[in-house]
Amino acid sequence: PPHLTNPRYRDWMARQAMRELQMNRLQQMLRQLLEQLRAQGIREEALRAIEQAARENLATLEQQIGQQVAQQMQEQAQGQGPRQGRGRPSERELLDVPLEQLDESLLPEMRTLVRKLAARLRTRLALRQRRGKTGTLDAKATIRTNQRFGGVPMLVRHRKRHLKPKLVILCDRSVSTQHVMSCMLLMIYALHDQVSRTRSFAFIDRLYDMSHYFAESRPEQAITQVLTEIRPTRSYSTDLGNALAEFCRDKLHLVDRRTTVIVLGDGRNNENDPNLPAFEQIRRRARRIVWFATEERWKWGVYDPGSLSSDIYKYAPMCDAMHEVTTLRQLATAIDRLFLHP
Repeated sequence: PPHLTNPRYRDWMARQAMRELQMNRLQQMLRQLLEQLRAQGIREEALRAIEQAARENLATLEQQIGQQVAQQMQEQAQGQGPRQGRGRPSERELLDVPLEQLDESLLPEMRTLVRKLAARLRTRLALRQRRGKTGTLDAKATIRTNQRFGGVPMLVRHRKRHLKPKLVILCDRSVSTQHVMSCMLLMIYALHDQVSRTRSFAFIDRLYDMSHYFAESRPEQAITQVLTEIRPTRSYSTDLGNALAEFCRDKLHLVDRRTTVIVLGDGRNNENDPNLPAFEQIRRRARRIVWFATEERWKWGVYDPGSLSSDIYKYAPMCDAMHEVTTLRQLATAIDRLFLHP
């Protein structure tokens, strides 16, 4: 991609790496150290020498970070990667591969692994469901039922539990999120027997209903159709706010007090209106809203030169949970937690 050879993008990535390493925290700690030494009576000449040596070391570290970022971007631009010549990755390694950077050649192995994870999740969820079939103790109903026994609880009554949720899924169909979206949908639809109903939508600058693809085909075939037929244009601009407006206008009836709404995306709206009132309207009707974030947590809310600002922290207060899902391991964990409290 051309942005990998852009010096401005390289400098921005270097700054983000330094932000992740909390370089500004090191600067603050250096100032605190100098103040403590000054309070202890260390001479100014010695303090200046310490400060100069420390700042030279920090500058060297920043330079090394920049060089490392530039080298990695150059390798990516040339189609190389850290595992070139190392053979195929193991399943354990695949679990932690960033999905945004997933090599197309690894898709078959990744889909096989997704099916295995879904099978494990299905088994675990079925066990939970069997354990929870009796529900919680209903004290009032137990007392009423046993009045003829003089109040001795011979017959115990339980509240019925509704363990199978309804799901509504809103997926960012950006190029950068397509592997995360594919893996999540494969896993969710593989768990269809644990869900009362699933409706899935993609959004770019408007809303697209994906549900019929999964109703008519197997999940793998449906994903292929979705990626082929719902595609961003070359100059697309993600607009979740407009997609939310369309959903509230045409699909809000799908959301009720048994519905969990999942939003998959990075919250970057390219300076478009995030439409928080529409999001709040969905929140009021839903049982829960869970956000699956397709960027590392340290990038949340950080300015990006490609998609500009991020609105994820504007949506966050209205969400019941926020999960980072940049790897398959994180995605499987987030889905497991999703069904833990349906």
